[in-house]
Amino acid sequence: MPVTEVQRLCDLHVGAFREGLWVARDSGFFEGSTVHFLGQVRMVADTAIIVLGVLPLFWFLFRTFPALKAKGIEEEKSVWERLGVEL
Repeated sequence: MPVTEVQRLCDLHVGAFREGLWVARDSGFFEGSTVHFLGQVRMVADTAIIVLGVLPLFWFLFRTFPALKAKGIEEEKSVWERLGVEL
């Protein structure tokens, strides 16, 4: 849930609909415990994306980069043979 939706729900108690939009954009909300908690929870998802997505991609790139076909290799030679992978 985006912070703006949480802000809208929390501001019902503050009176943003009665007072105006300036009450809903008060900096006190963004310094409060709700937004701080959402930021802490988001770190779990960010860490999962890094560990499960970015690190395997870097592993793949560093594993295959040295075996890329150089200019001196003939067209009929396979890069996969150099890696020891059977297709």
